[in-house]
Amino acid sequence: MQEKTVVREKYNFWRFERRRIRSLWGLLGKEEKCDGSMESGAFADISVWQMLRQILQEVNVIARKPFVKIVVLTVVCACLSGLAPFTRMLYMGQLPNLLSGTAKAVVIFAIFYALNELRDYVWQLCFMRSNFAKIEFNDMYGNYAEAKSYIEVLHKPRALFAVNGPGTLLSYAREIQQKKASILREFFYFASDMIICALSLAGLMAVTPMLLAVILFLQYVNAEFLLYNNKYFRHLDERFQRFNSLVARCNGQATAAAGLVQEADRVDTESRHILTRLVRSSRKRQQKYKFRETSEQLMRVLSDMVMAIAVAYVAVTDIIQTGDIGRLALISGAAFQLRLRCDSIIKHYFWMEDNKNRVVDLQKYLIVPKVLTRVCGKGQLTEADTTITFKNVSFAYPKLKRVEEIGYLTTVQHGEKVLDNVSVTVRPGELTVIAGLSGQGKTTLVKLIRHDYDAAGGEIFIGDKEVRTLSDEAISRHIAFVNQRVNFFDTTIRRNLVYMCPEANEEQIAEVLEAAGFAEDVAKFEDGLERRVGIGGSNLSGGQRQRLALARMFLSDKPILLLDEPTTGLDQVLSFKVMKKLKELAKIKTVLLVTHNPTEIALADRVLIINNGQVVADGEALQLTRKSEYLCASMSEQDVLSKRDLFVAHCQKAA
Repeated sequence: MQEKTVVREKYNFWRFERRRIRSLWGLLGKEEKCDGSMESGAFADISVWQMLRQILQEVNVIARKPFVKIVVLTVVCACLSGLAPFTRMLYMGQLPNLLSGTAKAVVIFAIFYALNELRDYVWQLCFMRSNFAKIEFNDMYGNYAEAKSYIEVLHKPRALFAVNGPGTLLSYAREIQQKKASILREFFYFASDMIICALSLAGLMAVTPMLLAVILFLQYVNAEFLLYNNKYFRHLDERFQRFNSLVARCNGQATAAAGLVQEADRVDTESRHILTRLVRSSRKRQQKYKFRETSEQLMRVLSDMVMAIAVAYVAVTDIIQTGDIGRLALISGAAFQLRLRCDSIIKHYFWMEDNKNRVVDLQKYLIVPKVLTRVCGKGQLTEADTTITFKNVSFAYPKLKRVEEIGYLTTVQHGEKVLDNVSVTVRPGELTVIAGLSGQGKTTLVKLIRHDYDAAGGEIFIGDKEVRTLSDEAISRHIAFVNQRVNFFDTTIRRNLVYMCPEANEEQIAEVLEAAGFAEDVAKFEDGLERRVGIGGSNLSGGQRQRLALARMFLSDKPILLLDEPTTGLDQVLSFKVMKKLKELAKIKTVLLVTHNPTEIALADRVLIINNGQVVADGEALQLTRKSEYLCASMSEQDVLSKRDLFVAHCQKAA
């Protein structure tokens, strides 16, 4: 009921229309124009025609030939439809002469009637051909739109995926292309109706200009009313979308935490809350729909009544004065055709407007917000660029609002500092581990090396090149990265393995599988390397997915290897296998691990301890057990020596 009260307080078509008329005459003051009305702020976006021009530019490149064919056939069909009242007037005007029974009258009537039927036949033929052209056009434009959706998401920066996942962004991109196709389809109907209206206008202008003026005035009032409704309810829809997003988020949280809900014995309570939220959402949606449909239907009925009275009066008066039945057919036919086509024009225009508004809203989600923009150059890296250097680097993550509002953010805001004046250098020739408590900035260092974000202060170098001068492609070609959330295609182990190195031979594949501790698992599979991994690797265990990702990284043979908890889910033997390979690679490559695993810390050549965004300790693990508070609390010198002895024994046994 509260929502209904808000609607009644704000819904005022007559005030809107007075302001529109005054604005046309320049009578509005500056304060009135900027008072936050519905025509400013959120609605100050591109027009339908600007959006249509963008779409036509795309069409001109990818599907020009079928589009031109559709345009020609649409114009012909519209002209033939618009001529219908005139051809009917010709043979209807011969009815009085036909009653005389003369051969001449019969022949003239037959000619005019045949002309009307020919018009109808040609229209059907052109309409059928236009449908064929539309099928060809839809296939060409649809394929382009589908491909563009995927390509657009593939080119988004990784930081944006942390806010909206690739799947969500893809759904937005697809819907944008669908709405653009809808705008183009509605434009064809709109243009066709405009041509028919022009012919009807010409007919009425020649016979009864006063009736034409009445019809145009009624259509103007109807169009203005629909314009107001369209703007008003778009404003209201934004509020409903936020409310529905809140409902979906609350219900989703309750479902995702099903185990906790069951443990707390609140299944019935949460079920009632879910149902209550959905019922409330449905009630608001129904209320909005009924309110809009009722108001528009009432306006339509009133205008139809006035027009019917006007047409009947003019038609009866004209036939009394002239006695020409043909003129009666022209007046009534052209008047009602004009009325219907004007309604259709208004309907198609506002459907284009609605689709345009949805495109504009969705594009805000796909545009990288200002808080996530980065400085990127076109520089390239060489094989010699393997040293990573942080110089006085500070960083704080962008402070984002709700996911559904990200596209509207225009100011840059950041949270608390994650890194504070960090200076450190990582070189090839040693296995370097970053350790520390959770949330201290370890993973952030890796993200900054990959240039997911710009550092707030300081500089980051790969070799002698600052990351902001490098292209994303150059960094991706130079750095291999593995974390706990690995990505796989729903295809075979072999195809996932060689994705970054398609030219790999069987010997290289066998070597990396052995190094990652995955060779025995593959040997046990009935179809070996041809086993399908499933969606997201669902046919593999967590440890198998991790080892497959490590094998893929080893096969990529990139100069810099970044790993975030690489041995999670692996037993000690498999961890030793992986560490053995990493220590071998560290002799010629830059290898940097982020880990909490005591075994990896003990086997590292160098350990960096991060605390409160700063490097508080840097050295060899055995030394740091006496200096670092973090390592002293988690392991002793004896633990380090014991793990090293076990590792040496494992390597000797494997040899």
